[in-house]
Amino acid sequence: MNVKHALFYLGWTIGIGVLLFQGGLLLYRMKYNSMMTYEHLPYLIAFTLFPIILGISLRIPSIWLRRNNTKWGFDWVKFVFVGVPAAYVTFSMIWALTPLNQYPPLIHSGFLNQDIPTLAGVVLGYILLDSLRVPKE
Repeated sequence: MNVKHALFYLGWTIGIGVLLFQGGLLLYRMKYNSMMTYEHLPYLIAFTLFPIILGISLRIPSIWLRRNNTKWGFDWVKFVFVGVPAAYVTFSMIWALTPLNQYPPLIHSGFLNQDIPTLAGVVLGYILLDSLRVPKE
């Protein structure tokens, strides 16, 4: 590994650290605001989208470094069997506050703590970018 790759990874590490800090600060402020106004949907939307953005940012460096060894495409199998279930679990917390709540999902948000949808959101963001490029054969 040369200095260029080391600086590249150092830059992404700093960028992800800034994203984590600023995103955590934003989520904290939104949670406080939702407790004061009793309007929880904006906080839950941000709480759901933040791990997806984090997962996307975790996948960007390897896509950038391997951009010449891959071709554009979409891996439907990976997206359907990993991405769709991850999206289902990720968005299960928002499901309870929408008009679709009368049709409960198979995994009810009351059975899930906040860690499982967060982890599923990181997986979803990672899989979204991972499905865009397929290896050359």
